[in-house]
Amino acid sequence: MVPNHLSVSHLQPPPESVRNGMIQGYYVGYKHTNSSEKYQYKTVEAGPTETAGLHRDLKGLRKYTFYSVVVQAFNEKGAGPRSDPVTGRTLEDVPALPPGNLRCAPLTSQSITVTWTHPPQSSINGILKGYKVVYRPGKLLYGKLISVIDNLTLFSSHK
Repeated sequence: MVPNHLSVSHLQPPPESVRNGMIQGYYVGYKHTNSSEKYQYKTVEAGPTETAGLHRDLKGLRKYTFYSVVVQAFNEKGAGPRSDPVTGRTLEDVPALPPGNLRCAPLTSQSITVTWTHPPQSSINGILKGYKVVYRPGKLLYGKLISVIDNLTLFSSHK
C-alpha cells in the first residue's frame, strides 16, 4: 500500500430495476472529510460485464488524512444518484520534515541538554511516536569544539 493512495473497491451496479439502461461506468468522488470543498471525480469504465466488481485507486492524496468517498453509476443518459458517503483514511508515513531549532547546552561537566521543536503538524504524516537522538563525542582543537551537530533528520543515523 502507498501512503498517499486510497483504494475504492467492490463497486457494484445498482439493482437492475433502477438502472434505466446499460451501466457504462462509475464516477468516484472524493474530498477531505468535513470540508466544504466540492468532490473531485475520477471515472471508472464498466468491465466486460455489468456485474463485474470494479476498483479504483485514488492517487496523490495527502498522507494520513480522512476522505469522504461517493460513487455514482452512469449510462448513456448521464449519472444516477450518488451513494451515501463512506470515510477512508490514507496510510501513515514518516515525517516529511525534521525537528527544528535544535539546541545543545551544558548541564554538568559530563552532560548536555538537547532541545528542539516539533516538526510542523502538517508534515508529521501520522502519529509522532518519539525522537531518536544520536550523538558522538566532538574533538577539541585549540580549545574549541570542532564537531557541530545540525540538520538532523528524524529516524536517521548521523556519523
